[in-house]
Amino acid sequence: MKAMFHWARKNDILKEIPNIDAVSRGKIIHQDKFTFDATQIHKLIVFADIKMRAMIWLGLNCGFGCTDCAYLKWTDIDLVNGRVKLPRRKTGVNRDLPL
Repeated sequence: MKAMFHWARKNDILKEIPNIDAVSRGKIIHQDKFTFDATQIHKLIVFADIKMRAMIWLGLNCGFGCTDCAYLKWTDIDLVNGRVKLPRRKTGVNRDLPL
């Protein structure tokens, strides 16, 4: 908006422009994201079925989200060395993560 008003004044389209330097973005208030504590995670693991338990551990150890878990294949898992080798879907960057 500022650039448009300055351009309009420079090209004599507008004689006066509002005090646009006084207008600024509102402050962005960052809220803390909810995180589970150790007792809550333990409860989740105890009551989860085997598939959900695996997804919880992948989320904790590898930072996986729902989509990462959904696209995970057996060929991406190295059980001998305890590693997960799964490239990021969007960027293709390889990830070699410990289980």
